[in-house]
Amino acid sequence: MFREHMEQYEQFFTKVMQGVMGPAAQYWCGYVYMVNRLHKDLMRAVRTNAIGSYIAILPTVIDIFFGLKRPNFARWGELYLEKLKTADPQICTLTGKGSFFYSADIKILF
Repeated sequence: MFREHMEQYEQFFTKVMQGVMGPAAQYWCGYVYMVNRLHKDLMRAVRTNAIGSYIAILPTVIDIFFGLKRPNFARWGELYLEKLKTADPQICTLTGKGSFFYSADIKILF
């Protein structure tokens, strides 16, 4: 049953991306696909402690924040990205060993 549902979704997705349902549906389908793909890549980078991948993905996330009129997220994201890029190499080594996490109780100072 799940396989049938996924096959129907693939057919629907293909039709929408070909423009069968109109240009608005085509645009939003592509947009949702891009954001979903970006989210998966970002979560993979966080879960695998891949700081290099995280730094590579973050500019695209910041662009989306800017495009969605979230200037504070975009502004602070740029600052955070710059601090990650210029951080002491030992910090990047630590994050690669499994200490790449977020906690509201702990303040990480760069």
